[in-house]
Amino acid sequence: LLLGPPGTAKSLLATTFGKAINSSAMFQTQFNAFMAPESVFGPYNPKLLLEGKYERAVEGYMPTAEFAYLDELFNANKGILCTMNEVLNERVFKQGTQVVKCVAA
Repeated sequence: LLLGPPGTAKSLLATTFGKAINSSAMFQTQFNAFMAPESVFGPYNPKLLLEGKYERAVEGYMPTAEFAYLDELFNANKGILCTMNEVLNERVFKQGTQVVKCVAA
């Protein structure tokens, strides 16, 4: 967690660190009040939706990332923050019948 005033290179430090550890599964996003959960956790899988299963296609999104840079997290809306709470505290993301272990949390 990096806290500080604007312009102190927090973003540069985080992204440089992510690249330095050679993380091929890096996730990066900047939160805002109007952001949809799909942009962080992945969209719902359309094939599974037709079967009545609400599971997200999480590959390439935060639940499967090795390194996650979450900029302006405190600006996120309540829907994302409630889900992020479990991801950050328990390191798991629940979707449908699956429980995805989050490495980057």
